Amino acid sequence: MSTTARYTQEGTHKVTQDPMGSSYIPTTEEKRVFKECAQESFWYRSVPFSVLSMGLTQALVVRGALTLHPKFGSIPKVVFAGVCAYFAGKISYMRTCQEKFQSLENSPLGEALRKGLLPQIQRPSVRDE
Repeated sequence: MSTTARYTQEGTHKVTQDPMGSSYIPTTEEKRVFKECAQESFWYRSVPFSVLSMGLTQALVVRGALTLHPKFGSIPKVVFAGVCAYFAGKISYMRTCQEKFQSLENSPLGEALRKGLLPQIQRPSVRDE
């Protein structure tokens, strides 16, 4: 639990909870966006990434570019590729989800993101050379 020291008008300090500390209860709209982000990141990123990476890994095993496990065959490599791609899909959707929260009007979480009180996820900039 993170806390911040704040000073009162009398000059004494008291410890208060950060804006989005562990005791924060999301609004109904924020809960809806959390659920929407979880579903969209799963169906639009994680599943496609996993299916493609598992297919590519299996193709590489069939072509001989990757070796088979003596006992389990291609299963360990295919499962590993699928799990890694699943998390890559979730991570790749984080910025989109963050933008959804920032667009909420009456959201303390969205306001904290807009003001920079919470860490921002930045997309890499493309340089013109």
